[in-house]
Amino acid sequence: MLRNNPPVPWWNSRCIESIKSKKTAFNKFKSAKSQADFIEFKKRRSQARRTIKDSKTMSWLAYTSSINSKANPKQIWNTIKAFKCINIRQYTDPQKRK
Repeated sequence: MLRNNPPVPWWNSRCIESIKSKKTAFNKFKSAKSQADFIEFKKRRSQARRTIKDSKTMSWLAYTSSINSKANPKQIWNTIKAFKCINIRQYTDPQKRK
């Protein structure tokens, strides 16, 4: 999965596998257009959403427990923006601030 988006801290192999599974089920539904394939796609879509949500939660809990009083505030805020999927480059590019 090659994208130009900055990497997010919660993305892992479980997320990749669940998205692949969802896409496979969707492509099977598109070709066959059967009710059973649609139900299977909806189940896999639900599992993918749950996997990503759980991954975000676990990653956030791990990050917040690692913060201490000596942490760099800029690094903390950049990580928070990464969790929120905010493109950090848009805040550092002076031409986009205008």
